Amino acid sequence: IMDSKSKEKVIEGRRLHFSYPLTGEKVLHGVDIALHSGSIVGMVGRNESGKTTVARLLVHQFNPNHGEVMYRGVSLQYPPAPWWIVAAYVMLLAMIVGAVRFTINEIMSSGLSEEIKKAENFMHPALLILTYLPSLWADIIGWWVVPILLLLLVCTMEIGYRYVQHELRVKNMRGKVAHITSEDSPGYKLFRDTCSIYEAISGSMPANLSTAEKKARTISWLKASGLQLHDRRGKPIGNAIKYVEEKFPISFCSGGQRHLIYVLSMLASEPEVVLADEILVGLDVQTQARVLVMLQYLSVVRRTAVLYITTDVEIIEFLCKQVVFMDKGRVIDSGKTSEVINKSKVSIVREYVNAARAVSRHRHASRLREEVAKTARSKVDRFLHVACSG
Repeated sequence: IMDSKSKEKVIEGRRLHFSYPLTGEKVLHGVDIALHSGSIVGMVGRNESGKTTVARLLVHQFNPNHGEVMYRGVSLQYPPAPWWIVAAYVMLLAMIVGAVRFTINEIMSSGLSEEIKKAENFMHPALLILTYLPSLWADIIGWWVVPILLLLLVCTMEIGYRYVQHELRVKNMRGKVAHITSEDSPGYKLFRDTCSIYEAISGSMPANLSTAEKKARTISWLKASGLQLHDRRGKPIGNAIKYVEEKFPISFCSGGQRHLIYVLSMLASEPEVVLADEILVGLDVQTQARVLVMLQYLSVVRRTAVLYITTDVEIIEFLCKQVVFMDKGRVIDSGKTSEVINKSKVSIVREYVNAARAVSRHRHASRLREEVAKTARSKVDRFLHVACSG
């Protein structure tokens, strides 16, 4: 699926096949997906349809069994060895075998074999060979050892260079792709209780920013998110500026607020691609709306490519112009959101959409849509401008 109005393709998965090592069960079957700068593509489907696995392959957490991931036109798969490396190793093996045969033939033709047969004990033949070898080593080193070592050095340097280049490409990609997930409670896993809110968010910002710039951006991210802490009596505590200046510990935050801090820390890293995998879990409606506005702002202003993964069709309808529908590890429908959601010819898609609209979740989506519109009309974009550009 591609956003035809966007010009630059940022990240792409081609014919992705994947099986988890422990189970061996194949979970992806030839998935194709491409994200362009400034696009928000939705990915929707039932649980265990392969949505999260696609995100993990795009961020190179796992290598696909078949297919490849491209980042800005460059493959992230480890490149196969060129033909001359294979030929060199075949030649190297042949040279080693030739050296062994040469040594044996020289020993046999020197008459040393007859003396070995006459030897009275095991140590005598060994001493005879060791005595003869120095005269033989000059020929072996000149004709065999030096060429073998040179060939081995060239092959090793080439393989090492290709490995380093591959690791640098992957590292560069990971620094520009943010995989935001709700799995394994990242808000608790990544941040210790003693970690401050400021450290959690600013820690992922570009290293070239000054402390003052990091503080200003952190305050703006907090204001844009609407984070407000409360004491046990429900009384508000402080504000965004106080949380940063006094370095409030993250232990003051509830579970949902810790998840929000985690989301902000990922968005603050200035990613070129955001893989948003069920990122609204544990957030109230107002905060959900603010997070969605953040994604829209990053897409429009910073031209960030966004893949929004969810099981909620209703959110996809008003957030994404393009959608990918997955089922059992395959893309079964894709295209413009309005056409796929309302006019799909695939029965599984129609059944899923009808079931989603029939439940009470539809009312939640309607309210969320209203909150997003309300938030977009507020001054939150002013805070996001500072958060994203200083």
